[in-house]
Amino acid sequence: MSNIIMPPRHLLLICNGSKCLKKCGKDIAKLAKRFVKKEIDKRDLRVVRTHCMGQCDFAPVVCLQPEQRWLQNTSEEEVLDILKEFK
Repeated sequence: MSNIIMPPRHLLLICNGSKCLKKCGKDIAKLAKRFVKKEIDKRDLRVVRTHCMGQCDFAPVVCLQPEQRWLQNTSEEEVLDILKEFK
């Protein structure tokens, strides 16, 4: 038996450092995880809550990989727009 886990094609990284949490980072992560669970194949995209990404002046910060697409002062609507691209 193999122990290899197939990675998703994309990762949506959501900062959960203290400043991002104060600016709704946790709510954004919950919303994104719910949406992905219902609407998107887990092989295409996975939502990951991270520790501080070191971009505190731009909180809340979201990063889509491997595209290197960084969002600053991110709203729930912006995250939903990104996620809808994967439907």
